[in-house]
Amino acid sequence: MTLHTKSQQSKLTKILHPDAKGRITLGALAKGISSYRMTKDQQGRLILEPFVEIPERERWLYNNPEAMAALKEGIADAEAGRLHSLGDFSQYLNDED
Repeated sequence: MTLHTKSQQSKLTKILHPDAKGRITLGALAKGISSYRMTKDQQGRLILEPFVEIPERERWLYNNPEAMAALKEGIADAEAGRLHSLGDFSQYLNDED
């Protein structure tokens, strides 16, 4: 596969050449991406939309705007050093935790 790169006003254009079996590899462009949705438009262009999947048990957070806002606020507080310890809560754990 041959790779040609050109930058166009914050847009990255790459020309990728398929190998003998018609495959194209994305290499470092795919770092951190777990899958892509491919769409073929009316002009025959293939558009790849990157996806990063989350565990099912965390999906609720992304579907709950109030919880997501609280999480982001907590992260901002932590980054700004606005924290204080509430002590040790291990006495409240049980075998199910």
